[in-house]
Amino acid sequence: MSAFSLCVHSECTHGRAAFAICANCGRASEVHDPALERVLRRIARRQGFRTKSATVELSGLCGACAHG
Repeated sequence: MSAFSLCVHSECTHGRAAFAICANCGRASEVHDPALERVLRRIARRQGFRTKSATVELSGLCGACAHG
């Protein structure tokens, strides 16, 4: 989808987020997970890349659409 979504968390200063976007209803939820942040940093480090920010998009069906 390559969409832009504004972070809604007041503590958002880290620049790493995952967005789960429903392909049916368009609902998007924002996720911050320390484990995901560590994996992204490790991948970047292996590539010799210095990351300023990262955004991961998950596309599929939200709980309501998947079970509706």
